[in-house]
Amino acid sequence: MRSYRSETRKRRAMIKWESLNSDLLLHIFLRLEPLFLLTTVAFVCRPWGRLCFSRFLTKDGEKTLDLGGLKCDRSGFLFPTGPYGRIGTAGLMKLIRAVMDVYSCDDYDRVDDGDGTRVTPFTKMVFPFGPFVWSDAHLVYVAERSPDLRELTLPCGSEITHKGFSRALRYWNEIEKMSIGPFRNNYDVYRIIEAAGIICKKLEVLSLSGFFVNLQLSPQIAQNLKGVKLLRLEKAYIGKVALKNILSKCKKLQKVEIWHCLTLEGNESDLLASCEIKKTEVDGVIKWSLVGDAEPHILKNLLNLLWQGSN
Repeated sequence: MRSYRSETRKRRAMIKWESLNSDLLLHIFLRLEPLFLLTTVAFVCRPWGRLCFSRFLTKDGEKTLDLGGLKCDRSGFLFPTGPYGRIGTAGLMKLIRAVMDVYSCDDYDRVDDGDGTRVTPFTKMVFPFGPFVWSDAHLVYVAERSPDLRELTLPCGSEITHKGFSRALRYWNEIEKMSIGPFRNNYDVYRIIEAAGIICKKLEVLSLSGFFVNLQLSPQIAQNLKGVKLLRLEKAYIGKVALKNILSKCKKLQKVEIWHCLTLEGNESDLLASCEIKKTEVDGVIKWSLVGDAEPHILKNLLNLLWQGSN
C-alpha cells in the first residue's frame, strides 16, 4: 500500500503546470481578474502568456493583434489610469514587450535586418483609441517585430510623430491597408503620407479620420499615393477643390467613402451626406456614380451634388 501511495505522489510531483491541457488552463484563467491575468499570470512562461493574451488580443489564428482588447471589458478599463485618465508609457511598454516575446516565431532564422531580433507572425494590427499614451518608441518597437504586417489601424497617437511613424513604415513596407488619425496636426499627416508613398508601394486602401482634407493635403495624397484604390474619409473636414484634386489625379482610385464629414466651405454645421462614390467609364469618359444611384455624373456635377446636399 505504501509503495502504491509513494508512486502516486511521485507521478503527481512530475506533473508540471506548463504541461497541463490548454483548455483546462484556460478554464482556470477565465476565473481570474483580467488585470491579474495580463500583468502577472502572462509573465510566468510563454505558453501561459499565449493563453492569457489570446482572450484579449489575438484573432485569426494569432495573425491579428488587436490591442483594443487591452482597453476594457465588462467592468471597465483593464488597467488603472494615471493623471488625466491616461495609462503610463512604462507599463505599456512592459506589456508590449511581453506580447511581442510571447508571439515571437520559434524559427531563429527569421530576423529583421540581420540584427537577431525575433519577429512575430502578425499580419494585421489594431491599436486602440483610448487612454493609452502611444509614443514613437512603442510604435517602432512593435514594427521591428512585425515585418509581415499587411493591415494597420492606428486611430490616435498622442505622442506619435511623423519621424516615428516613418521609421515604423520602413519595417512595414509590405502594408496594403492603413487606417490612421487623428493626429495633433496636419503637418504630421503630410510627412506620413509622403513616407507611405515612398516606402509602401503595395498600399491600396487608405482611411483618414479627423483630418482637414484641404488644398495642402490633397496634393500630398494625389502625388504620393498613386496606387490607392479605396480612400475612406471619416469625421474629416473636406474642401470641394481638394476632393476634386484627389478624384481627378489619383488614377487608380476606384472608390471613395465619405462618412460623417463636414465641409470646409460655409458653416461648421454643413454636413456632407455620407456616401460611397465609384469610378465608372461611359463611352471612354471617366464619370463617378453614387452607390445606389443609377446615373453616373461628370466630376463637376458630382461635386455640386454633394455640396448642394450639405446646405
